[in-house]
Amino acid sequence: MTGVPIIATRRWRETTATRRWRKTTAARVLRGAAAIALVALASACMKPRLETGYAALEDWYVSQGLLRTEYAPPDAPFTRADLVRNFAKIAFHSEYAPGATLVQRETGTELFKWSGALRWSLAGDGAGPTDLLQMRALVARLGALTGLTFVELAPEADAAPDVTMLILGQAMRDEALAAMMRATGRPSAPLVEAWSRQDRFPCVGQIRLLNRSGGPGRLEGFIFIKAETSRLLRQSCLHEEFTQVLGLLNDGDDVRPSIFNDGQEFALLTRHDEMLLRILYDPRLKTGMTEAVGMPIVRRIVAQMDITQGGGGRKRP
Repeated sequence: MTGVPIIATRRWRETTATRRWRKTTAARVLRGAAAIALVALASACMKPRLETGYAALEDWYVSQGLLRTEYAPPDAPFTRADLVRNFAKIAFHSEYAPGATLVQRETGTELFKWSGALRWSLAGDGAGPTDLLQMRALVARLGALTGLTFVELAPEADAAPDVTMLILGQAMRDEALAAMMRATGRPSAPLVEAWSRQDRFPCVGQIRLLNRSGGPGRLEGFIFIKAETSRLLRQSCLHEEFTQVLGLLNDGDDVRPSIFNDGQEFALLTRHDEMLLRILYDPRLKTGMTEAVGMPIVRRIVAQMDITQGGGGRKRP
């Protein structure tokens, strides 16, 4: 596998959401850019009240018809060709280039997926009972889609989780950054550092490959969420970051209807996203496959899928 660590983020940005609906939302996005600037300024002056800024920005997005929660929106149909193209974009590319500094540049990567049991834990000074309930519901759904067995570990468990989720306040974020640098043996952890210090990153996910020399290695995932997030933004972080840690690494402006799009149109996992996961965890696709090798198989998988609305329904599981 190339390009380790592989990283993904949910961030607020000041560009249009997707080209398909850009013309009808251009005015909204321009107003959104102004809102983002105001929230950034306010949060810089009132760091203890960053949660107020996130809540206000979430409310603005919802008022503009973004952060939608539909499972199968009738105004966003997709074809088999869309699924094939979107899978190539999301599964065979990562959002940032590997390296000691954070450089946003789409980078090709080999396919990766987990197998067997995946142990996960949720901890941090900002984690609460609602977060745990939402995560349990999410992993139950993801298990049915992928065939993986998700094993919840208590934060104090002796066994090491495969994916560690941390919801942290400012003081704990600084400690997490230092711990990440110690764990990786590197002088910097650029993604975690950006998350810790920049308000535009409410949550990030990172995957690294351990013990690669002489063997297949072991994957380890980390998800960091700011404790100042709440409500739909918090839930969207749980959905997107955990799903991306499973192997859907990238985001794309034209990927729709999907949470894998920094335009913030959708907040929660959609039927389209579930299909991407089903493709990824089809046993015909193997970890380490290149795009050239894997995409002919993807086309055969998609050709056999029922992508009609009737085939999956519109009701969220």
